Amino acid sequence: MRIFTSLLLVGILAAINILTAEAQKLSSPDNPQDIGEIIMVAGDVIDLRWDPALYPSLGTGEQFVRYELSRSIAGNPYEVITTDSNSTDRSWRDEDLGLNISHSYKLNVIHCKPCSPTPTYHTHLMFTSLATTGQVWGSVTRNLKMSTGSFTMVGDLVVQPGFRLTIDDGTTLSVVNLNSRAIRSRGGKLEIDGGKFYEGVNIFLGESSPAVQGQGWVKNAEFPPRQYSSATVFIEGLKNSYEILNNVGVGVVISGESSLLFKNNERANLYAGGNSWVYAEENSAEEVVFSSYAKGVVTNNEKAVITVTGMSQVKIEKNALVTATLNSNAVVDIRHNPNIGSISMKDNAWATIYNNTIKGMIIIEDNAGAEIEHNTLGAGLRVFGQGTWAEIVDNTLLSETISEGIEAW
Repeated sequence: MRIFTSLLLVGILAAINILTAEAQKLSSPDNPQDIGEIIMVAGDVIDLRWDPALYPSLGTGEQFVRYELSRSIAGNPYEVITTDSNSTDRSWRDEDLGLNISHSYKLNVIHCKPCSPTPTYHTHLMFTSLATTGQVWGSVTRNLKMSTGSFTMVGDLVVQPGFRLTIDDGTTLSVVNLNSRAIRSRGGKLEIDGGKFYEGVNIFLGESSPAVQGQGWVKNAEFPPRQYSSATVFIEGLKNSYEILNNVGVGVVISGESSLLFKNNERANLYAGGNSWVYAEENSAEEVVFSSYAKGVVTNNEKAVITVTGMSQVKIEKNALVTATLNSNAVVDIRHNPNIGSISMKDNAWATIYNNTIKGMIIIEDNAGAEIEHNTLGAGLRVFGQGTWAEIVDNTLLSETISEGIEAW
């Protein structure tokens, strides 16, 4: 009898251990739970969400009484932080928490059976979920504003449709060991009005697979120099209009049919493709690339090193310092630029080059063509190769010009 009792006790304890282990799975970006969990950590904010449809079924004479959400901080005893008799409640936000401290939550559902005249209560543990503050990851399903603090991204932060994430000046985001993480506008609105974003932290406005429209802007932010990639903001997915303004160190990749106002950015890079349209103004741009049918205007920039390729169509005007490389059926209008370093053209590119001061050389080769009129040419002009064509009218030549294959002056 003693042996049987001992074996029965061992079996019960083993079953309890298994159930406890299942209930106490840690919440993380890679470990969602079925009935509920922590769905987001953003510095000193933790969001929890659960599904009341998965509460235990009510038997005959059994009633839902309430749920209780309890919290343990740094391993201390649990304390109830909210309770309600509304059986449809499904979320809770815990705010103003201490940083870099573990927070554990458990959700209990209380039923009664019998419920009268003297109730007998039964407690059902739904889940236990643990996370550490000071990190950033998860899903934004309530409007959120981040305005101060330095945090580590350990997973992506996704803004869901119908919700808004605002990041203000005073917020700094980084990653561990350059493991890339992203802030994603997946149908929701992402408003970046400041902050500092270190290498490995990328921003997505929209997504391409599956195609989802993003919303929002990036303004007044700082992107410290990056070792491996200058790209920091990715605009993709379904068509929309965006603004990237007044940033330092920003690198933008735009694709699809979206449009972009790219203005007053320092130490900037821009890569436009896939039928996008860009208006780039008053930037200091280390590299500007238009490819794959992109269109745009590059005007009044302090500096712009420009490449136009892949049947793209671009107007380049009134920039303080420009270097232009045109190829692969690009069509470009270059006008009124006071300081062009050089222009290089090939592979069926076409350009109208009008009223510029070009200190370097214009090189046209390999079936490219150009109309060159009313320019000051500082280092000369070279046109060569089969199928190459140039019409040159009323230009001022300041040095020797090599003129192989030129059709007209």
